[in-house]
Amino acid sequence: MATNYSYFEQSASGSTFRVIKTHVSNLKNEIIKKPVCNTTFYGINGGVFNSPNGYSSAPTEGLAIGWNKGDTTFNDANAYGNKSRGTLFTYFDAAANTTKAGITRCTNIANLKSQMGQNLDYRLMIGGGDFALGITSDSDWKTQVFDPEQWSTVPDVGGGLIQDPRRSGIGLAVENGKWVAYLAISTANATLYDLRKLFKDLGCFNAIHLDGSGSAQMQVYANNTTIKDRGSDPDRYVWNMVRLIATT
Repeated sequence: MATNYSYFEQSASGSTFRVIKTHVSNLKNEIIKKPVCNTTFYGINGGVFNSPNGYSSAPTEGLAIGWNKGDTTFNDANAYGNKSRGTLFTYFDAAANTTKAGITRCTNIANLKSQMGQNLDYRLMIGGGDFALGITSDSDWKTQVFDPEQWSTVPDVGGGLIQDPRRSGIGLAVENGKWVAYLAISTANATLYDLRKLFKDLGCFNAIHLDGSGSAQMQVYANNTTIKDRGSDPDRYVWNMVRLIATT
């Protein structure tokens, strides 16, 4: 059994999800420009991206904030065309001697830092859509958060609230003083409402949704085998993934 993460499956509103649980300090953005299951990493797909030549070749750029401390390969400082969307961030709290995490809606990295503090020891930023789990009603969440984030023109995300493509996202929780992340993808078609409920059921204080449809992919070793979920488009190339640093 791995000590740095765990894997399980759980249902929400009739949809089943694959879930990796790990400490928030064990996450890293990785530009892969290929299917998740064609890498050696464990984790899930990242955010939306630009792929003008189709999904069977390397994407040209990420369209969601992606950043690691000390990593110059990410340059998505002005993501989304300056749309204000949910972004997960982690930072090291020296006083508590642990890595913590949060989610805020921002237009770029500078905007996130202006909201949360310039002097935080940021370690990671992952752009997606804010699930705003503090809002109880799904309909209120849609009108107050989803619609203002302008997802309606993104086919794999906004176009599928009712049409049900595959889903992916990351939830945050504090359990027994430990800051944990739940990386989840649906095993079949699901709504964003289903994924939102999953994170609520898991006790998350907030979560983000990532890319969907054929981009919703996962690779992880569990139950004595390597689980390769290639999504609904088995050969789809994605820009980046959110991977585990320690996999033992």
